Amino acid sequence: MTALLKVEDLKVAYGKIEAVKGISFEVNEGEIVCLVGTNGAGKTTTLRTLSGLIKPKSGSITFDGQPLATVPAHKIVSLGLAHSPRDDTSSPADDRRKPPARRLPAHRQGGHREGRPARLRDVPHPGRTPQAGRRHPLGR
Repeated sequence: MTALLKVEDLKVAYGKIEAVKGISFEVNEGEIVCLVGTNGAGKTTTLRTLSGLIKPKSGSITFDGQPLATVPAHKIVSLGLAHSPRDDTSSPADDRRKPPARRLPAHRQGGHREGRPARLRDVPHPGRTPQAGRRHPLGR
C-alpha cells in the first residue's frame, strides 16, 4: 500500500533554533494518526509545515504522490490536506469537558468584582475558608 502522506527526515528551524529534528512517518489512506509530545516538542511546527505555512529546512513531504516542497499553502488545501488549529475559545457547554480543577463554581461563572470574569486564582482553595484563607477546623 502506498502512503497517502509521507514525511521523510523533516527538519524545521526558526533561525538557528531547530524546532523539528528529522521526523519521519507515513499515513495510509483511512488511518487516523495522533502526533503526541510535550510542549515545545515540535507538534505545531510539524503541522504548520505539512500545511505549507512554514517551509522546511530539509527533508521531504509527499501527499498523494505529489511532493509539497514548493507548493503554496492555498494549493495544499485544494489537494485535500488542511491544518485546522484548535479553537481556544470556550462556552458554558464546553465546561463539562474541562478538567475539574479548571471549572468554576456556578455562582462564579458569570464574573465577579466590578464585572471582571472570574479567574482560577479567584476560586477558593477547597481546604481553606474564603474569609481568612485559613484551614477550616473540619478540613472543609
